[in-house]
Formats: sequence, structure tokens, C-alpha cells
Amino acid sequence: SCGAPLTDEQLSVYLTTGDWETGDHSQWNGLQYKTGGVESDQFAVVQDPVRQGNFAAQFTVRPGDVFGSGGERSEVVWKSGEGEGDDYWYSWSTLFPKSWTAPSYFGIFLQWHSGLPYPPPIAFDARDDSVQIKMNTGVVDASGVGSVKQIFPVLRTLAKGSWNDFVVHVHWSL
Repeated sequence: SCGAPLTDEQLSVYLTTGDWETGDHSQWNGLQYKTGGVESDQFAVVQDPVRQGNFAAQFTVRPGDVFGSGGERSEVVWKSGEGEGDDYWYSWSTLFPKSWTAPSYFGIFLQWHSGLPYPPPIAFDARDDSVQIKMNTGVVDASGVGSVKQIFPVLRTLAKGSWNDFVVHVHWSL
């Protein structure tokens, strides 16, 4: 790339570590789990197994673990503030237990949402023994359905019982 190197202040805007080394979910903007449920039934910070560092998060979703009116889930929320024309790189690791089976509807384990109350434009969905990216982009109608809906295979074989590492580059545009 051309131009002067980024200053430490500029770089801090682009480098964020969303890990669990605080031993809790305090660095995240929120935690969503079954409405009226008990947090510890669906979320825990654990010391084994971990991918790196001392801690990892364990999310558990069972049939009926519905958050609000949105569906079954256990997830953290991070509001990152990407904007038009931004290029971002993201990386994370996800472990699916050997006994994991895909839910009947969605197996979304990572998603990006816009500021609008619509389905995510990008979602990583685990299906049986594979992973796919679901795109909901283009011109979005009043119900939140994009004019471009595509599904791309990412992993043809999901490594259950092992860490699955992901690196994604996104150029955000309208």
C-alpha cells in the first residue's frame, strides 16, 4: 500500500481483539440468550478447551432457547462501526463438539448485522458437516430481503472436535 504508515492511534481503530482474557463477557456490547432463562445455562467462559490464551467462550443452544422474538440463540454482540468503503479483516476460531448436530433451521455461529432491523447481510451457517456463507445483499425490500441472496460453501467437511479457523476480508459498501 502507498502512503505513510498508520499512527498507533489510527491503528487502534483497526485492531481490536475480541477474546475472553477478561474471564467474562465484559468487553462485548451485550450477551443474548433465552429470554427469561439463566445465563449460565447458555454461556460460560471456560479454561478448557481453549484455542489460544487462558480462556474461551462456550455457547450452548437447545431447542426452545429463544431470545426475544428472534429465534434460538446464545451469542455476544459487538458494535464495531464499519462504514462505507472500509476494508476489514476478521479472524476467529470455532470448535464444534464431536456430538454437535445442526439445528433444523439455522446453525449461525457468526454474523454481521447492519444498523437496520433486517436479517444479517453476512452469516456463517453450519449445516450438518459443512459451513456456508449466506449473503443477503443488494437492494433490500421492506421485509429485509435482499435482491441478491447467495450461499457460498466454505468448509465441505466441518472438523467436529477440533478448532475451525476462519479469516475473512470484507470490503463494506452500500
